[in-house]
Amino acid sequence: MSPNIPYTLIQRLLSQNKSEVLITVMVESINRWLELRNDVIRSHIVDTFGTEEAISVADGTGVRVTALKDLYHRQLDKAAKFVRYFEMRNRQDRVVYYLFFASNNAKGHLKMKEAMWKVDPKGDFRFSDATVPEQSLLYDAPSNDLLANALMEKFGSAAQTLIEDIETFVSDETAYLPKHMREVFQEMENRGTLEVKAKKKDGTKRRANSFPNEAFVTFIANPYPRTLFDA
Repeated sequence: MSPNIPYTLIQRLLSQNKSEVLITVMVESINRWLELRNDVIRSHIVDTFGTEEAISVADGTGVRVTALKDLYHRQLDKAAKFVRYFEMRNRQDRVVYYLFFASNNAKGHLKMKEAMWKVDPKGDFRFSDATVPEQSLLYDAPSNDLLANALMEKFGSAAQTLIEDIETFVSDETAYLPKHMREVFQEMENRGTLEVKAKKKDGTKRRANSFPNEAFVTFIANPYPRTLFDA
């Protein structure tokens, strides 16, 4: 994205409930344009980010490319419930640009994640979900232990939790998919760190090795949460 697509346009698009946007943000180029200190160019950058804060990045400290990316993320957060960005890396593992997705529709958000998980890891680019900085997730090398720890942290203190509620959390607030959640459940149940109640919400029995949304689970304290899936 060059600095000529105004943030106000993005806002208007996202005001429609089922609308979604996919935006390529060339932060390296924008960073170079900021250095020119040209008033016309800077006005375009302000329009793109929807805030004068974009200009202050040029005079700030730290990694400016990261600051620009974080600023655009915060701006999209104001207009959309679901915001996710992906680092686009080349074969040398260098970030080429950021691909932002934003929507107010949960189904659209889930479909986007499903599409990203299908990306061919042998292509010219690698997709990396870096929405949560401390949980950098390369799609060609997914690690379910990150999800396991997130679930333990979120639901570990509850006496029991409906799987449907956990699936909503996974779909809406993590980079993972429901199928990864069930992989985690299977591994945790095998290791004795997850208890699945015998009866489902409607009183019928839960089939062994299945994790239907109507079932209840209890997370059991795990003494080695960071190595849950280690061999």
